Amino acid sequence: MRRIREVRKRDNRIVPFDETKIADAIYAAFRSVGEGDRSLVAELASAVTHFLEEKFDASIPSIEDIQDVVETVLIQMGHTRVAKAYI
Repeated sequence: MRRIREVRKRDNRIVPFDETKIADAIYAAFRSVGEGDRSLVAELASAVTHFLEEKFDASIPSIEDIQDVVETVLIQMGHTRVAKAYI
């Protein structure tokens, strides 16, 4: 298993992967429903990265792929309201 190093943006540019951007997006969704703490968000972002590394071992994930994994992780971890806000 390799680390995710790059992401394909909507305009097809390839940019460096940055887990903090995932954490920031998750945190914004939590805040929009009046919840959230940074340690939980960091754990969720780490879980997203883990699943991305498993799923995209030999390819570069797109922003949409990342969003799909974030939604799945939020729902599976019982944060359905946050997942809806994230969407």
